Amino acid sequence: MRHAAATAASLLLLLSSQTAESSVFRYLSFGDSITEGFNDSASCTSCPNPAKTPPGCGYPKDTRLPSASMLNCAANNCAIVNEGKSSEQTGPGITRLNQILNGDPNWDVLILMHGSNDLFVTPPLPEETVRDNVKQMAHDAAERGIDTVHASVIRFHYLGTHGTSRDGLVDQYGTLVQSLASSENRYFSDQRAALCGTATGGTYFACQNFFYCEDNPFGAQKYFIGHPGPAGFDTMAQTFANTINQMPAPGAPAPEAPSGDLCTVPPTLRWTKESPDRATWYHVQVETNLGASVFDDWFPEANVSAINADPLIPGVCSGTSCSVTMPAALTPGDYVLRVRGRNPRGRSAFSADLSFDGTPDDGTGDYPEGDVVVQTPTYRWLESEGATGYVLEGTIPPTSTAGFTCSGGVCSVKPASPVLGLGSYTWSVRPSNSCGSAAASPAKSFSVIACGNPGPFENHVVTTTETEIACNTIEAGNFGAGDYGVGSTGVLSFHAGVAVELHNGFFVDNGGELTILTDL
Repeated sequence: MRHAAATAASLLLLLSSQTAESSVFRYLSFGDSITEGFNDSASCTSCPNPAKTPPGCGYPKDTRLPSASMLNCAANNCAIVNEGKSSEQTGPGITRLNQILNGDPNWDVLILMHGSNDLFVTPPLPEETVRDNVKQMAHDAAERGIDTVHASVIRFHYLGTHGTSRDGLVDQYGTLVQSLASSENRYFSDQRAALCGTATGGTYFACQNFFYCEDNPFGAQKYFIGHPGPAGFDTMAQTFANTINQMPAPGAPAPEAPSGDLCTVPPTLRWTKESPDRATWYHVQVETNLGASVFDDWFPEANVSAINADPLIPGVCSGTSCSVTMPAALTPGDYVLRVRGRNPRGRSAFSADLSFDGTPDDGTGDYPEGDVVVQTPTYRWLESEGATGYVLEGTIPPTSTAGFTCSGGVCSVKPASPVLGLGSYTWSVRPSNSCGSAAASPAKSFSVIACGNPGPFENHVVTTTETEIACNTIEAGNFGAGDYGVGSTGVLSFHAGVAVELHNGFFVDNGGELTILTDL
């Protein structure tokens, strides 16, 4: 299930973990001895270069996965750091990963391949328990704005008395992790298939010996046996690269200007996904027009857990539209909004800056204009998006807009007082909300005039411009003395204090104009 916006609690948690973002796209490779690169040497003894940054062994080795031939990192300026640890199980792995992320949460992608040591202890941990531990690691990364690429663990050859007796556990665990990745909108790399191959229907073949270190399992170095050798790590690196390269980096999304009373209610920020849809996370920034940061965070394209929903980071997208609600309202001022996307392949460029402020649209006055035959006219104006109140200005006395109503994009108010005296007036309307006031509408002019009760209007065809004014109801039409109407060159205005009634015999020729005004 996807959600429309994140909760304030989740945003505060995310904001508390913000650090200055590196311009380098950073992968964190996390796991056990397979990630560390144990036996990554021609002699199957340890690793000739155990340095972690840049990685010297295993699939994250700088001449393997981050190379220009695999992830094209030379062009994309990315880095992969090896944080594998031999003999570690997933329970302690949760603690160690959080220690790493607490010290440096500034990563883009976690490559997570863990669980071998849980399955090869005696007795082995249940596959579901191992899967849930790995799921927790991915959640801990997600709460810091980090995406995850999941991977199956690989089969081993010997490892003491275990060997192929644990192949079924490895395969079942791989299926569980693959399902986890699918349900949580993440990539999955099937490393067991890379070293052992699969037949149609998912049955695994025997592992290819030349991918592994195959020393005498009963010799002095028997504890080395079962790990991949250099050829195996080469294949694993290419398999990860193939997974990550499934989709190119996303294009820039298109942000929309927030609307509404942004200084009272926390604004909801919206954007449209890039096309085609490639991002798995989105980065949203709001700054003042002077460059001061107001909001800066990453948000997942979909919920980070479908098995045990994590309420701290809900998804933000539905269809092609995405949104997230800020944790607090804005202060009055001018702002810019920008958005970019990310997937395990890289980040997009930021969208163009979109400027906005919390004040409503400018006012647009509509009526009264011209002659008014009553002394407390109705004022009408076009509704202003984002406005919560209006002020009437001009040469009219101070007039309250309390009780104004809006319908169909038009607002109006008929003040009970003050009563206007005869004469000429100007007025305009200024929208406002808690962020401030917008520009007032252009001034409208009108006159309050005395009126009689002329009529009935009959036996006449208007061919020029005429205005008929009555304090109460105007009646026009055929009352026995002939038709009444507007000729093709006529312009007729009826302005009544109560109503206008058009009876049989009233007509408007093609080209003629009729205007009816009533002060209700």
